[in-house]
Amino acid sequence: MSFHLLLPSSIDSNPHEPRRALAMAPPPDRLSALPDDVLAHVLSFLPTPVSAATSVLSRRYRHLWASVPDLNLDHTLHRSIASFESSADAAFRRRDPSVPLRSLRLSADERTRAPPRWLLRAARLGVRRLALTGHACACFVALAPELDLAGLRSLNLRYLSRRQGDKYPLVPEGIRLPALESMELVQVDLGAGEVTQLVAACDALCSLDVRPLATLEVLDLRSPTLRRLRISCLFSAPHHTELSLECASLEFLVLEHSGNLQAFRALPMPELRTAAVTMDLLTAGDMEATSVLIRSVASVQELRLHLTESKFQVEPFPLLAEHDQPFPSFPNLKTLELSMCFHEYNIPGLITMLQQSPVLQSIKLTHLAPRMLAKTKKRRQWASKLPRNSSGNYQFASLKNFQAEEGNKLLYQLSRRLKSKAIRSS
Repeated sequence: MSFHLLLPSSIDSNPHEPRRALAMAPPPDRLSALPDDVLAHVLSFLPTPVSAATSVLSRRYRHLWASVPDLNLDHTLHRSIASFESSADAAFRRRDPSVPLRSLRLSADERTRAPPRWLLRAARLGVRRLALTGHACACFVALAPELDLAGLRSLNLRYLSRRQGDKYPLVPEGIRLPALESMELVQVDLGAGEVTQLVAACDALCSLDVRPLATLEVLDLRSPTLRRLRISCLFSAPHHTELSLECASLEFLVLEHSGNLQAFRALPMPELRTAAVTMDLLTAGDMEATSVLIRSVASVQELRLHLTESKFQVEPFPLLAEHDQPFPSFPNLKTLELSMCFHEYNIPGLITMLQQSPVLQSIKLTHLAPRMLAKTKKRRQWASKLPRNSSGNYQFASLKNFQAEEGNKLLYQLSRRLKSKAIRSS
């Protein structure tokens, strides 16, 4: 006798077949489900020729790129200048006139002759943000008196150099930028006083980034509305600079400088909360300016200091404070990162700074070995006086809670590391 078990056909079928069919199904088109204004915002992150190429995708995309509020025109994306100019002209000509021009990013070299008419067209469209590179910067400077810049909110100029013999000013006489809030001057050939004039032309400036192409002997910045400031003058060759700041509303400061800081003047900045200062190639002649700079940032909550001596400096000297000047208190300081050569002349200033920071929490100290190109330099004079750390060396020290017992221990160890009685009493 034999028995036959009959199974349903559904069981005989491959159990993996529904999953395979689901995997082979085309994914849902979620991008097309977005509204037009969101798609236009997505296209605004692309170079304009690339966003224009989406017009071949479907009927919906045919004119969508024309309503993008930003234009990004870059000559390096084209094989020839003629192709670049033709593409840029078409971008302006086919724009939807009902959509305001939010920003224009324009990069052009000296072979391009069309930037003046593009800038004039952008100004008539009420452009709010301008980011210009190369020859486009020079065209902007030449056309500025003719442009309606009353509504301009952001200005970014990069890589502008004047040839030998060029006399045109970077700041046209009588220029006004009443609504400008943000300005970046990166690798721009700035003349004496031109940054000062440009800042003075702004009534609502909040953010300023200055990274000049060449050294600035004098930099005088005065702005009652400025909140964020970056000044970067890092050059391989040492130079002399006089820096003056009158920015009562400043909250964030980045200062990078190499060479001799002959003079530093600053009015009180009570709103300053974060400061990052890098000073390179310092000599004993910079002690006064460096001391004034440290006193000017005494109101910060977060402070990063990176101080290095010149390779030609033979004898060590105190970087944090002069012997005959009172050291400031830091009533709000919570985070301190200090990188410098912690030789014995810098330890007294460090101890005083830590003692006069009542709410200090996090501290990170990094010893920077000096350059030893001067033949008369003695390595022992420049040796680190930081206490031995858990790694068994004297190159760094770090604490997360300075107000705990570990902070008192660090102060005690620093005092013990001082070799000279004269230095201990200074």
